[in-house]
Amino acid sequence: MPPVFGQKTAKKVIEEVESNLASLTKLELIKNASFCMKCAENTVALSAALAKNTVLKAVVLRECEINDAGVEAIAAALEHNEAIEELDLQQNNITTSGVIALAKSLEKNRGVRTLNLLGQTQKVIGDDAVEALIAMFEHNTTLVKIILKVTCRRFWEVSKLITRNVSIQKAKASGTDASHLMPRAKPEEVAAKPAVAPPAKAEDADDSSTRASAVLPSDASAATSGVSSPAPAASGEGSPDSEVM
Repeated sequence: MPPVFGQKTAKKVIEEVESNLASLTKLELIKNASFCMKCAENTVALSAALAKNTVLKAVVLRECEINDAGVEAIAAALEHNEAIEELDLQQNNITTSGVIALAKSLEKNRGVRTLNLLGQTQKVIGDDAVEALIAMFEHNTTLVKIILKVTCRRFWEVSKLITRNVSIQKAKASGTDASHLMPRAKPEEVAAKPAVAPPAKAEDADDSSTRASAVLPSDASAATSGVSSPAPAASGEGSPDSEVM
């Protein structure tokens, strides 16, 4: 559908986001003609404003002609913004590489709870994006709903991880212990950490050499809306429309 005229200009919207306007808790740009006319430029400018905004809870950029370069700018903003809880990017021009960029940024983000990526020009998002989402959940315990269209056989794993995140968020909300649900460090990550040096022996007290000891740092739904994609049947086929909640 063609862009809609008569809405706020992109410049005005970006200025409001930059100003951290207290009353602006939801940004909704749907087929905004002003935004679409210079989509690449406006998406970068808006993303820079979003990175500093602490008020917005929902961002709806639907049918705004956003491509992978634009979504990479949004992904960069999410590494700094933890106020946004809902991100709706339906019906844009995002492909597998754009979803991968979002997944990588969500490894660091602790705000986004719902992500909607339905209706992209690439009708079915590729398997690499699903792999990136699975890897993202090794760090993310906040995202509880993701909506997108995939056919990857492993998407049931995303659904399972969304369910885990939902349980973690419910536990936190009720004040109960969720440590048993938290992601576990991979063996290779543990191996990569420096070993703790043993305490110096008494007989080494006069050793003129200096010894350093290392200190180790130590409701979710898979949607393609929470993920409502069942575990694959024996054939291994995934659901074409996956919604995780």
